[in-house]
Amino acid sequence: PRIPIVGCSRTDSGVHAEDQICRLDIPAGAERINWLRVLNSRLPEDIRVLEAALVADDFEPRRGVLFKCYSYALWTGPARPLPRIAPFVGAFPSLNFDRVDAVLPYFVGKRDWRCMQNAGAQPMENTVRTVFSVTRKPHFAGPLRCPEDWPVHAIFVEGDGFLKQMVRNMIGLIVRVGLGKIEPDAVPGLLARPRREDISSPTAPPSGLTLMH
Repeated sequence: PRIPIVGCSRTDSGVHAEDQICRLDIPAGAERINWLRVLNSRLPEDIRVLEAALVADDFEPRRGVLFKCYSYALWTGPARPLPRIAPFVGAFPSLNFDRVDAVLPYFVGKRDWRCMQNAGAQPMENTVRTVFSVTRKPHFAGPLRCPEDWPVHAIFVEGDGFLKQMVRNMIGLIVRVGLGKIEPDAVPGLLARPRREDISSPTAPPSGLTLMH
């Protein structure tokens, strides 16, 4: 039989997760099975279970979340990303990081983030979220520390929750600023707009996004 799985966070197709916590209800009498070994023997090569444990019946991964941290990796070199890292980055050549750093503080705080929600998402009653921090780390691609001569940077975003494609839309707007298409001081006004359709910046590709923890 198919057994439903509930995760602590939803991720779009093509997005990665380093620390996804999931719950499943095992059949009665199956408590003694080595679920770590069984699950890893059946899963595809790009998924691995690191720990498996019995939990209380009322354990709900989504309700227990205190905060979430995402990372978006930017490859900024003129050439295409190196093959070994290409599946884990978004390619954006020639970003100006002075402009990028100037705009990051505008994305911190508690506000209605409906303008950063996917335009096709199902309407939500509450679109207010709090973003605790947005920081840039050079030489990182998600959790991976890259050689210093690689043109790769990671933007880490922490918050109490995120709307559908919210982080990817934030990155798309940040990239437009870094490319000189939008001035940094115009961003607060854009974030105050009521609809995603009111902002012309594209959604960043899913490959660069990682749910860190």
